[in-house]
Amino acid sequence: KHLFDVDHVIFVLALDREQLGHSIRVVYGSEFDSTGYLRRFFDLDFRLPSPDRTEFVNTKLDQSGALEQLQNGLVSKSGGHRAALDLARAFLSRSDLSLRQVVQATTRLGLALNSVPNDTAIHLDVLTVLCLLRMGSPAVYERMAQGHATDDEVVDALLGDPAVRAFRNTSSGAQVEATLLSCTALALASRHRDNILEHMPLLRRYAKWPGTQNDTLKIEQASTQRERIMHDIVEQSSLRIQYGLENEIQSPLDHLGFERARNHLELLAKFQIDE
Repeated sequence: KHLFDVDHVIFVLALDREQLGHSIRVVYGSEFDSTGYLRRFFDLDFRLPSPDRTEFVNTKLDQSGALEQLQNGLVSKSGGHRAALDLARAFLSRSDLSLRQVVQATTRLGLALNSVPNDTAIHLDVLTVLCLLRMGSPAVYERMAQGHATDDEVVDALLGDPAVRAFRNTSSGAQVEATLLSCTALALASRHRDNILEHMPLLRRYAKWPGTQNDTLKIEQASTQRERIMHDIVEQSSLRIQYGLENEIQSPLDHLGFERARNHLELLAKFQIDE
């Protein structure tokens, strides 16, 4: 008559009890005793412990193929694979992301990296930075890609979250920030080629850090960790920008792979792969 009365048949349900209670009260009224109602069906309750978030993120990066691709694929600079992985781990460890959102994000990132053709020179560290920026702040990503965003706007969108700030103050964080500054500058080149730095207040502020030479945008001496990070950011982004603007290959963006990485993400979006 009722499956719950059949011997040796046990039902194990995984659910969000609080949300289920809300749904029950929508049907029976806000004053309805949803907790008492649910006790009619569940004899025992178990609360599963939350998984170790770092281990969970690493496992999902591995399962998605993103870890293998970043370790073995083409990167824009020595250590780029490590910087991209460190960024992914910091970004996905944010407390405001649910585990389901982490799974979705790692799946999309893995798909973006695994779908790069072998004969296409796309730097996977740059693609990772752009992919995470697009997932975290799609509006800022679009503004940056079209040459409308300033560098401080782009950096804050990806690295401004409190959970990511500690990463920003590391050597990997400096490399990622330099990538963001470089991509922003090279995107600006299509619209503001002669006055790029006017739209880059962050790079200008870094270039004026104590010990800098404003004409070369380079820090001569770096005594503290923060100064060394400033040195890395200014030197990397300045050299990339200078190289990109002085070497007309197909586009001033091509040396970093920014344009190819952006086009790859747009191709995936057309098929709603990352939606």
